Amino acid sequence: MEHNLFKAKTFENGQHEVVGDCNGFTMQERWKIETPLFAKAILARLPRQHEGTRCVLDYGCGVGRLSKECLAQKETLWLTGLDASPDMLKQAKEYVNDPRFDTILPHEITKQYDLI
Repeated sequence: MEHNLFKAKTFENGQHEVVGDCNGFTMQERWKIETPLFAKAILARLPRQHEGTRCVLDYGCGVGRLSKECLAQKETLWLTGLDASPDMLKQAKEYVNDPRFDTILPHEITKQYDLI
């Protein structure tokens, strides 16, 4: 079923679709304050059974906000951004701009991840 959700044609549109204004905070304020905190909380959940390179799947990555921050916080991380929206995946690939990041559609999952 075709829908008009999550079809951001610009990065700024995508930012507003995935974050937006809330409780008196602007999207920009929320992006700046929340993103590092959320990434830290996500990375704290990585399994500790082995060190080294870790693979994470950012399910519903949107424009790549958390993917980019997770990669910035952990240099041994490889991250795959998954989203149902090809428009969002395009924005994420451009925004994250890191060789340790790739994007896929839901039906393209072919491997296991250390954390989703």
